[in-house]
Amino acid sequence: MSVMRLDSLVEEDVQFMKIDVEGFESEVLKGASGLLQNFNVFYIIAECNIGILGLERAKKFLRFLSEFGYAISGSSFQGPFLDDAAISRGSAPLGPGENLYLVKRELLRAQPRG
Repeated sequence: MSVMRLDSLVEEDVQFMKIDVEGFESEVLKGASGLLQNFNVFYIIAECNIGILGLERAKKFLRFLSEFGYAISGSSFQGPFLDDAAISRGSAPLGPGENLYLVKRELLRAQPRG
């Protein structure tokens, strides 16, 4: 089996990405760090299963996503979103195994408030 970095395959903005690789979501996104830094990936669904990752790796994963400019929700792309300060402190609430809904923060700022 050959392995390639995602950012060596995609060199343009991406509307939506779904990642479900049984605990290796962080590694997939690290392999896409060039894509995440140089292009927009507007929406991502990524599994965050604490049973597989463990609590510390899950917290680290949340910090990684937040640092790349994502608002993070365990419910939907519309939120509610986890508090960035709580993510930084490692105290953001996490369920036992859930999908994370990630939205580029710049999209949330651009949406009209109503």
